[in-house]
Amino acid sequence: MRDINVAVVGIGARGHGNLKTILNIEGVKVKAVCDIYEDRCQDGIDIVVEKGHDAPFSSCNYADVIARDDVDAVLVFTNWEVHIKIAIEAM
Repeated sequence: MRDINVAVVGIGARGHGNLKTILNIEGVKVKAVCDIYEDRCQDGIDIVVEKGHDAPFSSCNYADVIARDDVDAVLVFTNWEVHIKIAIEAM
C-alpha cells in the first residue's frame, strides 16, 4: 500500500479531533498543518509528534500548505465562510 500524504487545514475543534483520527489510519502521513492561529498550528504539530510521526510543515497561510508538492490530499476543517474557497483552491 502506498502512503497517502495529507495536509490538514483548520485545527479548531473539528480539525483537532479529525487530526487525531487520521493519524490512526495506516498509511496516512500528515505532511502539513495549517490554521490562522499560531497556537493551533503548534497544537497540530504536537498531535502529530505525540503519535510518533515526524513533525509536519506548519503555516498560518493555507496557500503555503496547498502549494506543497509532497501533499496528495488536503483535508479542510475550517469554518464554512472560508471552507469552500480553500477546498476549491486545493483542488
